[in-house]
Amino acid sequence: LTRICQGAEASVHFMAANASFFSFLDHESGESLVASLLQEGRVVHTRDVAAQIAEAQALHLIDPAEDATLLGVGVIGAVTHFSHAHRLGLTNEPIEVVAAFVARWVRQALVPPKVMMRTVLTTP
Repeated sequence: LTRICQGAEASVHFMAANASFFSFLDHESGESLVASLLQEGRVVHTRDVAAQIAEAQALHLIDPAEDATLLGVGVIGAVTHFSHAHRLGLTNEPIEVVAAFVARWVRQALVPPKVMMRTVLTTP
């Protein structure tokens, strides 16, 4: 679970550091070759995140009843959309604040309430 949240935070930083590239992709994604390559990358990225989620599910850190692929899409979506919002200036927060927020957002989305409550109650 920690790896997933750290990955989300690092991805937000990466997307901010390479904002011009991601802006370019936004405009060029309609081209068939670019769209095809982007789709291949999305499939691999989703599979990789889903695999990490499945590992956390096996440890009951994330509800094993939930679909790991759908959760992975949610993680990627959060990173992508919050990064995009920052790039467009929809938030005035510095990227460090946005990245930390995304990590917390992802953790809250993935951790079942029972596990979250158990963690809160057992943490000094």
